[in-house]
Amino acid sequence: MANQYDTRPFGEHNTPMRPSKAPMPRSTIEPLPYFPALCRLLSGVTISLVVCYLEIHHPAPEPDLQSFTGHQNPPIFLDCDQACEDLGVSRRTLHVSLCCLSTWWSSELERQRAARASREFLNPDHSRYGRLKFYSVTGSKTLRPGTVIQIRRNYGHLAKLLQDAGIATLAVPVPAIAIPFTKLADNAVLASTLNAPERKMSLTEILSSVSALGEDRRSTRYPRLRAAVAAGLRPASALKVRRNMA
Repeated sequence: MANQYDTRPFGEHNTPMRPSKAPMPRSTIEPLPYFPALCRLLSGVTISLVVCYLEIHHPAPEPDLQSFTGHQNPPIFLDCDQACEDLGVSRRTLHVSLCCLSTWWSSELERQRAARASREFLNPDHSRYGRLKFYSVTGSKTLRPGTVIQIRRNYGHLAKLLQDAGIATLAVPVPAIAIPFTKLADNAVLASTLNAPERKMSLTEILSSVSALGEDRRSTRYPRLRAAVAAGLRPASALKVRRNMA
């Protein structure tokens, strides 16, 4: 994570570097979708991208309906280092976004007490980003590397957020698939015809083709038979077949 003690590369002035100017590695995931309505409702672009990242790349696990310990809202485990690498942001930026979206509990026992009192997703100290949160985070608030936190969802509040933003579903963007082309010449290409639809024939063309086949068969049957008999390929009795049997 970048801080005020980071310096510029060797050879330049040894001045403090702003965290927003620190070089970040290139993201290895597909670009996340951007929803202007979601950004407006959450009052921030980065916060909306964090929501999209959690819902797309860290979906909720199946609830354990047979559990008697209240695990009907199972958590997801988020590696903060991997999340920062995927989003291309610093640990501080991710931490601030999660604080705006979530209530933060230092231990599982503390979270369970809040859940029994129906205040797991409440943060009365927040006013700008709302006191009712979309997630609850269990873990340390440290910004040290190797931090893994547990995240639980407030399904009703999330569903209302997506409905107000006009988002039906959040899915991973599908990359475009290159269609193979057959090269004919230096400056010419021919598209593949594997999936090309067959040309539809009109009724007139179908009737004319059928009549042409029938006429060709009747007019050439006996000349072909006579030629075959003359060549010794067929017996002479083949010429005595009646025409109506053709």
